[in-house]
Amino acid sequence: SSSSSSSSSSYSYAKQTECQELETKIARERATACSSLFSRSECGVNATDAEHDWPNQVVYMEKLVTSLSLYTKSGCDPETSSVVRDAVRWLNNSQADPKSGGSFMNTWQVFQVQYYDMPRKPGLRIESPDTLGRKCWAFAYLAQNLPGTFPNTTSPYEPIDFSNFVEQSKAAIPMTMNLCNRVMANCFVNQTYDPSRKGTCPLAVFDFHYLGFERENAKRGFHVKYPF
Repeated sequence: SSSSSSSSSSYSYAKQTECQELETKIARERATACSSLFSRSECGVNATDAEHDWPNQVVYMEKLVTSLSLYTKSGCDPETSSVVRDAVRWLNNSQADPKSGGSFMNTWQVFQVQYYDMPRKPGLRIESPDTLGRKCWAFAYLAQNLPGTFPNTTSPYEPIDFSNFVEQSKAAIPMTMNLCNRVMANCFVNQTYDPSRKGTCPLAVFDFHYLGFERENAKRGFHVKYPF
């Protein structure tokens, strides 16, 4: 009937509009995530003045992954969008490679991890407990938010494949969360790990928790539960 045809056309237009809005969001979020990791010249015409610290980098990337997952969950077809396909390719290839210098996974699994070496290599800066707490906020943010954004198979279209990124994330989450527990147990001293130190530095743990972790949490509405 004309009524059902009109209703179908309205639905199709609404769905097309929703998918286009998501594409615009994905393009913006990819540019922001890229700009936080690399120079503007490497991120194309949509490059932004993003923040370059680790807590902001993880928030930017999680937003991108969430939007990509939502794209197919909303019934949008990734094959019709070069913006989405390019974002997925970028995420699942270079950004999922821990050996690719400056990539998100390299930053997560290599660059940030070295701050928790016990002891640190000679000549490298020793980070304060509150700075390590800020970094551990980012690890906890990823642990508590990222898995829920991974694609599911309920879409009528082929699910977006960023399996490389998913697998690397699943490996990085427990590894980096454990680093936070170990550095606290070692009482933040620049010496070989010794768990017998645990509990002997309450002021340093206070700085880690409240001046570091919760400082980042306060900026974002205390969204992350303190897990350490």
